[in-house]
This record gives sequence, structure tokens and C-alpha cells, in this order.
Amino acid sequence: MPQEEKRKFTRIPFDALAEIKQDDMCWKERLIDLSLKGLLVSQPPEWPDNPTGSFDVVIHLNPTAKINMQVTYAHSENNHVGFFCDKIDIDSISHLRRLIELNMGSEEILERELSALG
Repeated sequence: MPQEEKRKFTRIPFDALAEIKQDDMCWKERLIDLSLKGLLVSQPPEWPDNPTGSFDVVIHLNPTAKINMQVTYAHSENNHVGFFCDKIDIDSISHLRRLIELNMGSEEILERELSALG
């Protein structure tokens, strides 16, 4: 079964800059898409082969609104890097929920995905 069919969470294409930080490293890359459970970004130059540990990601939606996530590396392919969302604060989940709601056009699907988060 293709990976697309196994996803439980709708991915929203979104053009923004994502700051990815780990220890003293910081990459600023284009966000490709995001969901309630993760995100996909352009692969940074000199990206490690098998990164471990958690990363902090900040996605600036506008000058005052941002999404903060703590993520772990999921995969890299086709010059993209995917991350799983491990933690997200209440303000960030509110922004993310609204963004997904506006792009989905269906509150029912959004509620189902929020329920799947547990």
C-alpha cells in the first residue's frame, strides 16, 4: 500500500520558512506541508544521514503568529525531510487547527483527525 494511503492525517501544503534547531545547529528551510502529526521541509545542506534526538521547529505564520513544535526525524527522500510532531503548545495547536480547518473545508474531517491524536 502506498505511503499516501496509510496516512491518518491530512497534509496541508503551506509556503513558509521553518526554523529547525538542535543543540547549536539551526537550519532555515522551506516548509513543504504540515499536518496535526508532522511536517515536511526541504532538506538542508549537510543534513546528517541518520539524525537522532529531538528538534525544535518554529514556523512563522505572520509577524505575530507562529507554530512551535518539538519533533523527531521520520525520513528523508527526494531532497525533503519529514518529522513527527512529539509536542506542541496550546497556542500552536490552535494556529495549526485553524490553518488545517481553512484548507480542508470540512470541520468533520478535522474533528476526526483531532480525535485520532488521542
